[in-house]
Amino acid sequence: LQPAGLLHGGVHCAVVETLASVGASLWLGDRGQVVGVVNSTDFFRASRPGDRLTSTAAPIHQGRSQQVWRVETLNEER
Repeated sequence: LQPAGLLHGGVHCAVVETLASVGASLWLGDRGQVVGVVNSTDFFRASRPGDRLTSTAAPIHQGRSQQVWRVETLNEER
C-alpha cells in the first residue's frame, strides 16, 4: 500500500506487464522471445485493501516485431 492506504500503482503495473508478456509469449511461441517495451497505466479509481480486482489482457496489434496489448482491471462493481 502507498502512504494513503491505497493499493500502490506499481502493483497494477506489475500485473499489467505480466499479463501482456504472458499473452504475447503464448502467441509468439517458439518464434522468439518477448520483453516489455512500454507500460503506460491510467488510473480512474483508487483500490483499497479488500477490493477484489480482475485483470484481462487482449491484443490490439500483433506484428512481426512488436505487439500492443490492452490490459483492463476492474473491481467487483464494474
